Amino acid sequence: VHPNQVFCSDGDGRGRKVAIIGDTCFVSESMKNISKDCDVLVHEATLIEELKSQARMRGHSTAAMAGRVAKEVNAKVLALNHISGRHELLQGADVLVKSAEGVCSSRGDSP
Repeated sequence: VHPNQVFCSDGDGRGRKVAIIGDTCFVSESMKNISKDCDVLVHEATLIEELKSQARMRGHSTAAMAGRVAKEVNAKVLALNHISGRHELLQGADVLVKSAEGVCSSRGDSP
């Protein structure tokens, strides 16, 4: 397998950087360095910020925590995953997206 067989470019000659962070309430400096300036950051958002202590006890992140990491690493796009099923009862996943956007919007744009 050669890179040109699996990588797609939009003509600028560079690939895309995707970082995936999950099942953690603490993102190490090493992982932040690896994720720096990524095109897409996939980060878990298991619970809402109001349940942050529960998330940490279980080793998970909130959407706001994911937003802070996205901002810190300068991610172009933040994709939330590993969302608790309980959020279907609380206005769906919209509450998580708004929480992450609230953290990211202070830089002028939202991942």
